[in-house]
Amino acid sequence: MSINQAIDCSYLPLEMLLSFSLIVAVASSFTVSISGQDVEEMMPEEDDQQLIKMYTPAFLIDIRSTDINYSMLSKAPFTYIVIDPDLISLTVDELSDLRAEGKIILAYMSIGEAEMGRTYWNDGDEEWMPGVKPRFLERVNPHARDRYRVRFWMPEWQTLLKKYYLANVIRRGFSGVFLAGMDAYEYFEQRERPSAGADMISLVATLRGTSQTLNGDFLQFSNNAVDLYGSERYSGLIDGMVAENIWFEDDIRRTEAQTNFTVQFLRQARADGKTVLAADFPLNQAKVCEFYVKCTTEVFRCAVFDSRLNGAGRSCQ
Repeated sequence: MSINQAIDCSYLPLEMLLSFSLIVAVASSFTVSISGQDVEEMMPEEDDQQLIKMYTPAFLIDIRSTDINYSMLSKAPFTYIVIDPDLISLTVDELSDLRAEGKIILAYMSIGEAEMGRTYWNDGDEEWMPGVKPRFLERVNPHARDRYRVRFWMPEWQTLLKKYYLANVIRRGFSGVFLAGMDAYEYFEQRERPSAGADMISLVATLRGTSQTLNGDFLQFSNNAVDLYGSERYSGLIDGMVAENIWFEDDIRRTEAQTNFTVQFLRQARADGKTVLAADFPLNQAKVCEFYVKCTTEVFRCAVFDSRLNGAGRSCQ
């Protein structure tokens, strides 16, 4: 059976992933399409029987669902779980119990964009006017109309992050934070702030200092912006990395140069003892399987998700 002949499986919602126990039999030889060519890979035979092979999400990111509860997370077959603390009502005791069960619950926290509806929005005496005030608030993200880029190096923004976000998730008992929006530095570096990369590292350092003061075991996981790991200072500020679109951007294959650029930093992070979570978003089943083959070869924790990051995952069959 070839990967190209694999049974297509639709995205599995969170409820199904939590009880996911599907085992798929794969024939002793299969075809993986690499760079447009079919390469026959022979798997060792075992009494001339089909071997068991299963590639499923190894972690969970769900920053859209509002109905996740303690019971669902407790039953989840994942150690690393990323959720939105503003959407999920977990008590201090429930988060404590999840940590005692070995779960690492990371709170989504965007540090490169401001999002309408967050508790910090319209902080102060005047209504926020994007592009006008407060001075750190920039133009809207064209891909998400409720999100606005921020001049993240400005102290007013950093104060809001520490006041409304970081202190809150630490007090509630999350294991750590998932730092989203970090690649915002690329936007400002090209337009108005040549030092934006160094500024982003400084922000991560500031958040690290604040969190360590409140909880010395609190974790920081970066999201994308993998090239910052080339900084010796930065590598000591994070405990893990979450990288997306490594081999595929949706169903579009990344170039070899693009993939190698990302993977080199992920390999170094893993060698340094960091946790590496790798996620791509292909729809094509053959590409889903190819992702898992390549990703697990790198010994990363791997997952294919719906690009909306709503908890739905895809497995290779």
